[in-house]
Amino acid sequence: MVVKGKQLGSGSFGTVYLATHSTSGEQVVLKEVNLRGLNAKDVKSSMAEVEVLKRLKHPNVIAYVDSYKETGQLCIVMEYASGGDLGSLIRKKAKEKARLPEPQVLKILAQLMSALAYCHSEMHLLHRDIKPENIFLTAGGDVKLGDFGISRIMTSTNALASTQCGTPLFMSPELAAGKPYDSGADRKKSALEAERRQLAEARAAEEEAMRRRREDDDARDATRAAERAAKKEALRKGH
Repeated sequence: MVVKGKQLGSGSFGTVYLATHSTSGEQVVLKEVNLRGLNAKDVKSSMAEVEVLKRLKHPNVIAYVDSYKETGQLCIVMEYASGGDLGSLIRKKAKEKARLPEPQVLKILAQLMSALAYCHSEMHLLHRDIKPENIFLTAGGDVKLGDFGISRIMTSTNALASTQCGTPLFMSPELAAGKPYDSGADRKKSALEAERRQLAEARAAEEEAMRRRREDDDARDATRAAERAAKKEALRKGH
């Protein structure tokens, strides 16, 4: 059991809270899924997430702690990544007009690929919703892949799936086109996100360069105006 704290977020299937484990005293994440009013398919999907989390054991995947049902709710207790999610970090850097250092980007990509390789090769599992908001970070900056709510277990390593799901902005080409897909879909989504991040940084750098050029132009115009005014004043005094 846990002691529920502040709300961290909410989605279509549940609300997430920061909580404290009553036995260990450690900070954990509590996801509450309201089972009331859900159809059989959605209840099955919620229970499937628990079964997936129980099986996952990798240093770059959010760890399962516990689960239980309470007053019509499914409660899932998971590891807490205190560094927030990658999406928030990217937005923070964009607001500061700063870039993520290249070593940090390489570390994130390497650890994310390690997590995906484990899911694909060892667990035969597709995540199907790779995006910055589902990539969490520890206080030390290590990656923790989370939110396996729409993942799919593959019956074999080369199996193809066909259910369309995921976040549209981050869909792989196969998912976007409604075609069958395999573990390559997760890797393509990761590559697409890395490319999107590079484009966003390039756009921010271009906007910053344009702003500086405008400031330089304004400064030159002000200097020229001051020089013209000084010349006019000198001519006036000369007469």
